[in-house]
Amino acid sequence: MAEIARRRYALADFSVERRTRGWYFGRQYDPAGKYRGPYKSIASVTLMIARQLRREVERRDRAAIDRDVIAAKDDAAAPF
Repeated sequence: MAEIARRRYALADFSVERRTRGWYFGRQYDPAGKYRGPYKSIASVTLMIARQLRREVERRDRAAIDRDVIAAKDDAAAPF
C-alpha cells in the first residue's frame, strides 16, 4: 500500500472589521469594498473565515493528490 504523503499548507490572512451595520471580513490586502458582511456577531464572522479556510485547504489538497497520482502513473509507466 502506498504511503500517505505529508502535505502542509500556508493559509491566507484575513482582516476583520467592525462597522456600524456589523462585522465584515476580507483578505488582508483587499480594499474594504470587497469585504463580506455584515455579520451579526464575531462568532458568525469567524465561522465564515473558517469555512473559507476549509475550502482553500480542500482545493489545495485535491490538487496535491492529483499531482501525486499523475506522478505515480508516470513512474509506473517508465521503463527500467
